[in-house]
Amino acid sequence: MQTDFSAVVFDYFDVLVDWRPHRVVGAFYPPGVTDMFFDDHDPHGYEFCRARAAAGVPDGKILDDYTREHGPAVGWILRLLLQHRALGFYDMPVGMPTLLRELRAAGVRMVGLANCSETAVEQMQVKYPWLGLLDGTMVSARECIAKPDPALFERAIRAFHLDTAHTLFVENTAANAAACEPGLHAVRFESAEQIRALLLPVS
Repeated sequence: MQTDFSAVVFDYFDVLVDWRPHRVVGAFYPPGVTDMFFDDHDPHGYEFCRARAAAGVPDGKILDDYTREHGPAVGWILRLLLQHRALGFYDMPVGMPTLLRELRAAGVRMVGLANCSETAVEQMQVKYPWLGLLDGTMVSARECIAKPDPALFERAIRAFHLDTAHTLFVENTAANAAACEPGLHAVRFESAEQIRALLLPVS
């Protein structure tokens, strides 16, 4: 992969911010209930709700539909998660605040791509002022297009006038990195040092 990048697009979750939703539910319920809530086998469970939020469905609509499907007791768990989701923004990954400062000093353009609701982005930006170093953020819910739809990446390219030949896309999953293709330089995030080596190579 080439290293003459002049811009970078960062995924928010698990790249710029360490997202731990289990931590939120675990603050109110024992492990067994938490495991039930995050059961991957539930077709209308947490991941389904998260995908709807990323696509722009309002929190109230998601909560009403979830409660109708699962009952009021389980619906209350989702209500608490939505009300206290900032607890799940655990921290920025090690080294990321420093990397953002270094990229800013080097003149590398930085764009955020947030696959979530506008409320979640606003809360992350308040909690982590370093995100203010970004030149801008595209929010999937605002666009009503969610990852891994390639259209979201295309829209970010147009909105921020990115030169794809010189832009690195840093994604939180292999699936999202693959969705950037064809023709885009994408990597799955492993560490701040990994990204530094790609964007700020030692001459």
